[in-house]
Amino acid sequence: MTEGSYKIGDVIWAKMKSYPPWPARIAAPNETNIRNTEAEKRKPVKPYYLVYFFGSNNYAWMSEETLKPYKEFEEEYRKKSKKTAQFTKGLKAIEEYMRKVEDGTLTPPPEPVKEEDEEDEPNDIAPSPSGDSLSNNASNLDGPLPSIDEEIAIVKSKKPAASKKTKNSHDSHDDSSSNPSSAPSVQRDYSRTPFNQPKRKSTKIEEPTTEVTAPTKRVKAKDDDYDEHNFSSPTISTTTRTQDPSKIQARNIITKGQQNFSPVVDTPQVDASFRTTRYKDIRASPLKFGFLGLGMMGQQLVKHLIGSRHSVTVWNRNMSVLESFEKAGATLATTPGDVIQACDITFSCLSGPSASKEVLFSQFGVLSEMGPGKSYVELSSIDPETSVDISDAIISKGGNFLAAPIVTSGKTAATRGDLIIIASGDRHVYDECASSCFKAMATKSFYLTSDCEAAPRMNLIASSLYGTIVGSVIECLRMLERCDLKGGDFLEIIKLSTMNSPLAEQTLQKVLKKRQDVDVPINYLQKDLRMMLNMSEEKDTGCPITAIVNEVFKSKKRLADGGDVSALYYASV
Repeated sequence: MTEGSYKIGDVIWAKMKSYPPWPARIAAPNETNIRNTEAEKRKPVKPYYLVYFFGSNNYAWMSEETLKPYKEFEEEYRKKSKKTAQFTKGLKAIEEYMRKVEDGTLTPPPEPVKEEDEEDEPNDIAPSPSGDSLSNNASNLDGPLPSIDEEIAIVKSKKPAASKKTKNSHDSHDDSSSNPSSAPSVQRDYSRTPFNQPKRKSTKIEEPTTEVTAPTKRVKAKDDDYDEHNFSSPTISTTTRTQDPSKIQARNIITKGQQNFSPVVDTPQVDASFRTTRYKDIRASPLKFGFLGLGMMGQQLVKHLIGSRHSVTVWNRNMSVLESFEKAGATLATTPGDVIQACDITFSCLSGPSASKEVLFSQFGVLSEMGPGKSYVELSSIDPETSVDISDAIISKGGNFLAAPIVTSGKTAATRGDLIIIASGDRHVYDECASSCFKAMATKSFYLTSDCEAAPRMNLIASSLYGTIVGSVIECLRMLERCDLKGGDFLEIIKLSTMNSPLAEQTLQKVLKKRQDVDVPINYLQKDLRMMLNMSEEKDTGCPITAIVNEVFKSKKRLADGGDVSALYYASV
C-alpha cells in the first residue's frame, strides 16, 4: 500500500466534486462495506483513504490530494462554504469529536496491521468486507475468491458439525490471514455477486440442489396475450445463482431491517384487469426497467409500467407485497443491486432522503452494481443536497442520473395516471423515459435543466403551495363548525367563485363526506414543508406562511400519524 500523510482518526477537510469542503475524519476500512473500486482497478501512485463525513454520516474513498488538515484550513473553508443546516451540523459534530479525543473519552481505532506479503497485492488499498457478515466489522479474505464450483466442493467436504467454525468468525479469520497457505474460506464476496430471488415453487425436488443454472430470460408476451385469462407470470431469475437453500437463507437474513422506507400499506391485488385502452398509444421501450420501493405510490406506478407492456424488475423491503406483481408479469429481485444488474434504467420511489441514501450506499445497494450503461431515475421527494449526493455517486460509477420527482398529487391521481413529473439531470435518460415510461405513469412530464438540483427545488415549492391550500381549507371548515354554518353551502359557494381549485374542492368533499382513506400522508407532506424551509434558509429568503403551515402540521401530525392530510381537521376539532 502507498504510504500517506494521514492516519485513522485524523480530522480533515474533504473536497468532493461539485461539493464544498466538508468536515470529516479518516475512517477505519472496517467501519463500512464500501469498496475502493479505483484502487482495485489499478495501483494508484497516491494513497486512498476511507473518509467519514460529519453531519451527513456518509463514507467515501478519496485520494490524498482531495484532503486537507482540518486545523490548518479551518478558517479559510469555514468562510468559503455555504452555511447550510447540514454543514453547521457537521461542524458541531467534528468539534464534539475533537473534544472527546482530547479529553480521552474517545479513542480513534488503531491502524490495521499490515502483513509483509501485502505489498504486492493490488487490493490492499481498498479492503472489501465479506458480504456474508451481518456486521460492519467484517474482515477481508486473503487471496483470490474461490469459484462457485470450488465452494460447492468445499461445502460437500464439510462435516455437519462444522457449524462451530462460525462461532468466532473474527478469530478464525485472524488465523487464516496469518497463514497464506490456509484453504480459502467458503464465504463469498456478495458485493460482487448480487442476490437473487429464490424460486417460489419447484417441481424438480429430486435434482441436485447445488447445480448452477443459467438465468432464465423473461419472455415478452405478444399483444394478443394480454387478457385476463392468458396472462402468465415468468420465472423469476435476474442473475446466475446456485440453488443452495442455506445460501439463499443467508442472503434473505442480511436484507432484513436494513432500510427505512415507505409505511406498510395493504397488500395490492394486481391482475390483468387493469390493462385498459389508456395504454394503447404507448409504445413500450425495448429497454429493461427496474423499480425500487413499492409503497403507496410505487405500487400504482409499477402497475402502469406493466400495463403498458414494459419489462419490469421490482424490489421492495416487504417481500409479501411483491407476490401479486409477480403474478401480473413483473420479475422479482432480492436486493437493489440485483435490480441494477438486471436493468438498463432503474426508478426509485422511496419515502424520503434518508431512505434514498440508504438504498444507494448500503451493502448490496445500488452502487454495488452501478456502472457504465446504467441509468438511475429518482422519483422520490428529496432535497437538493441529497440529489447532488446521489448524482455524484452514480456518475462516479460511470452511470447516468435523472432527478424526476412527482408533484404532490396523491394515490388517487397515481391510480388514474394523472400525475405530473418534473425532471432535471441527464437529458438522454429523460428522452428514453418521456415517450414510454413517463407517458404511462403521468399525464405530463417536464424537463427543466441539466442541473440535478432544479427538479427537487421546483417540487418542494409546489408542495409548499399544496400544504398552504390544504391548511387554509381545514381552517375554514373548523370556523364553519364553530359558527354553525353548513359545509355543503360553503362548498357550493367556492365551486362558483374564482377561489375554487381541484385541490380545495377535493379536500372539502373528503372532510364533509368523512372519508378516512389515505391519499397524501400527512407525514410526507410535512417532510416536504420542512425541506422547503431548509431551502429558504439556504437561499436567505423568508417563507413565513410556509413556516406557519409547517408548525400546524407538525403539532397535529402525532394525532393523525400515518393518516391523510385531511385528518388534520379531526386532529383539530
